[in-house]
Order: sequence, then structure tokens, then C-alpha cells
Amino acid sequence: MPRLASLAAIALLATLAAGCAKKVTVDSSFTMPEGTPSPNLLLITQFDYPNAVINVKDRGRIGVPDFSNDPANADSIILDPDTGAPQIQYLQEFSPATVRGSILNQTSAEGIQMFRSSSSGGVYQFLDFTLNPQKRWLDRLAETYVFSDPDAGRGSGVRYYARGLIGGEAGSTSPLSNGSLPIPGNVAEIVYLANRNGTVTPPSGPPPAPESTFTMSWQTVPGATTYWIDVFQYLPTLIGFEERVFSGSPQVFAPYKSRDVFVASLASTGGASMTYKLGDPPAKIYTYRTPHLNQEYFVRIAGINAEGQLVGMTTGPTILQTGDLLKIQDVRDYFFLFGSGTYQMFSRGAVFVSPAPNSP
Repeated sequence: MPRLASLAAIALLATLAAGCAKKVTVDSSFTMPEGTPSPNLLLITQFDYPNAVINVKDRGRIGVPDFSNDPANADSIILDPDTGAPQIQYLQEFSPATVRGSILNQTSAEGIQMFRSSSSGGVYQFLDFTLNPQKRWLDRLAETYVFSDPDAGRGSGVRYYARGLIGGEAGSTSPLSNGSLPIPGNVAEIVYLANRNGTVTPPSGPPPAPESTFTMSWQTVPGATTYWIDVFQYLPTLIGFEERVFSGSPQVFAPYKSRDVFVASLASTGGASMTYKLGDPPAKIYTYRTPHLNQEYFVRIAGINAEGQLVGMTTGPTILQTGDLLKIQDVRDYFFLFGSGTYQMFSRGAVFVSPAPNSP
């Protein structure tokens, strides 16, 4: 895969360049960028994580994923002929040391500057350019920005800040984000609990009739204080193998090449699970287009801790061997690329929902 090799080379060059970059002298007394903290400028950071591409033998119905306890007909992960290990490849867009950031702006600022702390305790602007919006949601006057920091030479415990520009200028009235502290570690799986037709089964009796404004439910993950909900549909321009793999890796928002139907944040209730009906309070909504019955949607839920770090997502279960395929709740949560008697599969990082009386 030539582009993967080129991406790895670019990441390596970026890392080398960062390591050889001119040292920056930071004023230790400058502990916060100039500006005014704003709850409407939010920063979330994480380290870059891979998505697992699994090579599977198509042993059951050809062209259909078959996961069951039937050893004669169930599909199985292909084993390496030399090592006997399952053929699972972990692909990621950036180097493992790269910090990725997602910014949600609902202020009057246009353009974002990025700062990070140094070993002296002071902060400095580490990107010498202004970030431009990645997505705009005009219905709620919100927009997203993203950045990556491949500098493997930065110290541990680095905290990041975003500052918005007003009229292209920075000053005391510039909105400042929260400080976000990325920490290496695994992103926990957020298990989706609702039915895929958009309903939640009550403790007794049948589930209610599906509505277009469907209901979601999920298990909470340790440390998450806020959950971000992104309901989206893929655009047909998301066609490349690498694009699809990278779009399913852990990150807060849906892929760039997607149509966002609903994006909101919701404070954790502190319980073992959470249930939320699309559009209801007390969620803070950043875009909202009314969904329709009998349409296919994908739901990405991300858990964020008090440090502004991604700690959980609808990644799907960890799969290390054939038996783990039985943990998959719905095969539509995965991309499948079928070949001749084999196929590749990898997580979408989101769960399939189709609000309908009889979701297929």
C-alpha cells in the first residue's frame, strides 16, 4: 500500500524535523495565553490510535460475514503460515507519538491559534500558522478544527490550549479553551445498549414504537465526565481503503467526509449506563437535522474526562482471535472488503441505527 508507506515516511520526517528544530525559549511566568476563558471554545486531545484490519477466511456464505459457534461454517481469522498468529494489521494515520486535537468553536472567533506548555511551566504558541475550520454547522453557528503534533521530543504532562482570533487579531478578549492534557493509554470500548431500530427495551413489556428522533443507550466508561454524540451518514466520496480505515480509528467526531445529522455533548450522570433521546435536553446541541424513519445512520459516542482527554468510544470489541468475533453485536458496525474466499474487516468507530418498525 504505497500511500501507507508514504504516510509513515512523512510522519518519520516530521518527527525528525521536530527533534532537530530550533529550541524555543519559554517565559516560565507566561502560564496562560492572553485572552478570556470561554465555555464555547472546547479542546479535546488524544494520542493517535490505530484501527485493526482483520483478515478473515470466508468459510460460510460467500460474501456474507458469518460469526457463530459452528466450526464447520463460521468464518475464521486467517493465521500466518509461519508464526501461526492471527493476521491482524494495526494501521494508523500518524506516528504513535502524535497528539491529535479536536476543537469545537461556538464563539465569534474565526481562526484558531494553538499553544502548549513547556517543561519550564510556561506556555508558547507551538504552531506557526492559524487553523482553519474543518467543518461548519451553520444552523447552530458552530465549527470544528483539528490539529496534530508529531513532536516526539516534547516532555510528558504537556497541556494544550486553543485561542480564537477576533478579526484576525489576538488580545485580551480572545476566547480561550480549556486546557487539555493527553495521556497515553487505551481508549475504552463504549458498549451500545439500545436496539438498532432506535428503541430501548423497557424492564418489562415490549419496546415502544420507533420514532425518527430515536433513543440511544450505552454503558459508561471510567473517568468520562462528558459524552459527545455524533449521528452521521457517510458521503459517497469516502471511497479509499485508507480513508475508511482511518475514519474508524478512535477520534471524537465523525469522518470529514460525512453528513452530520446531530452533534451534541451530554454531561455524565454517574451511573453505569446512560440513555438519551435525540434532540432532548439537557444536551448541548451543535447541529441538528431531523432524521427520518427507514434511513440508515451511524452513531459515534465518545467519552471525555475532566482533563479534556478522549477515554472511551464506540470502537467495537477488541478482537485478537477468531472467538472474539462472537463479541460483535452487529456486523454493520464494520466495513467489509470481500475478495476471493477471504475478506478484510475493520471497525467504523460507530454503531449502525435505522429507526424503523422492523430494522433489517
